[in-house]
Amino acid sequence: MLLLWIPAFEIVELEWKLNEQYHFGYFVPLFTLYLIYQRWLDRPPVSKPLLSSGFLFASIVFVIPIHLVETANPDWRFIYAAAVLVSLVVTLQLVDQIGGRRWMLHFLPALLMVVFSLPWIMSMEKALTNYLMKIVSQVTVDIINLSGIYAVQRSHIIELPNGFVGIEEACSGMRSLQSSIMAGYLFGELLRLNVFKRILLIACGVAGTFLLNICRTVALTLVTHYQGTAGYDKWHDPIGNIAMVVGFGFIILVAWILKGKTESNSGEEKTSPAGTLVFPKTGTSVTLLLIIAVSFPLDHIWYRQASMDQPRLVLSELPWDRLSPALERLEIHPLTRAMLKYSEGEQLVWTASDGRIWTCYYFSWDEGRISSHAGVHRPENCMTAAGLQMTARHPSFTYETQNQKIEFNHYTFTGYGRVSSVFFTVWQNDGKLNLSESWNDRIMDAVRRQRVKNRYSLQLIVENPVSAKDAKHQLLTILEEVGL
Repeated sequence: MLLLWIPAFEIVELEWKLNEQYHFGYFVPLFTLYLIYQRWLDRPPVSKPLLSSGFLFASIVFVIPIHLVETANPDWRFIYAAAVLVSLVVTLQLVDQIGGRRWMLHFLPALLMVVFSLPWIMSMEKALTNYLMKIVSQVTVDIINLSGIYAVQRSHIIELPNGFVGIEEACSGMRSLQSSIMAGYLFGELLRLNVFKRILLIACGVAGTFLLNICRTVALTLVTHYQGTAGYDKWHDPIGNIAMVVGFGFIILVAWILKGKTESNSGEEKTSPAGTLVFPKTGTSVTLLLIIAVSFPLDHIWYRQASMDQPRLVLSELPWDRLSPALERLEIHPLTRAMLKYSEGEQLVWTASDGRIWTCYYFSWDEGRISSHAGVHRPENCMTAAGLQMTARHPSFTYETQNQKIEFNHYTFTGYGRVSSVFFTVWQNDGKLNLSESWNDRIMDAVRRQRVKNRYSLQLIVENPVSAKDAKHQLLTILEEVGL
């Protein structure tokens, strides 16, 4: 039965590995196994299956198309959920075949634990993250001002007399929110709390971790005020780890209080299993395993030709130094590097012949590192979070390279006494002009064998341009100069 989960975990493991707020996903399968063991000790008597074995095959065949679609869309969180849910449904049907309807209902709460390993829908996660960052920065500024230190909120940025504090995603509380929900369900199932107490435990965990996150950001802001950005970098992770440990300790304490005497099962007798276990026939088991096994080589065969196309573009090898003899190559901040998980990235700054300052950020993600966060930090999100205001969104335009076409988005931002023209694009190796976002386009990518091997992101900013039209003209000159 454990082999059923190999395709699902092979897909969702990419998010566990690359997205720090889902690192806890590695522990969820272990927690699930332990919960299943606890349920095994007081399993009900065996009864007749509710469903026929034909439903098994109707469910398991979805493993193959899911695997194929995921290869063409490694950043699509829906496909992660589809893979896990198919494995969950098949597992429940196998439990039904072995022990009947009562077994299926008995083991369902333990098996549902795997759902908490799934990343949230990106649109929902981004909206909630931005909301939390805004609330956290606002509350932090109020507390800091009450302590006698001058601080001003600029979107997700806190301005202090000696610098700025950015309330990034880790400080938003999103990571602790997701892990606290998982922990609340885990301890609620371990202690066999009733439904009301399980909901109350999760709610208390969310509230507690949010308050701890406020304490964390206040502490980091005070550290920055007294020790500068060096102190912020030094204490960012330790303070975050302390808040996480205290948060889990709080959830355990609340669970212990909620358990009380009424939830204790020590005086109850466990149900003695009755009836004979009916394991699936050998032919059924072999067929299920073959369907799982064939999904991997079939995926390789289907995308074999695509693997030979479009060599990797190395953005760092472009002749950027042609733009200015005084061009500076700056290292990306460690927090940004940890968040984007790119394979290659750099920040370039130079002064053009007309005296205007240009900044360029380029990133690339190789196959195996393209998760849901690869290329999604767009200017309309990150620059507004930095306290800038988007005052115009100009028509997009297409730039044609030697191998493919790239579509640039063009924006105007204002803030901190300057106007910035911002150009942004994200593309991948398959020659597509735009990344697929709709269900139909993503599925057709798999049908057309458009395997994603590399993804690239490029953002160029010019300060105080003569006009948006002039900034676009200068950008095209830059792209031609470096030979993109």
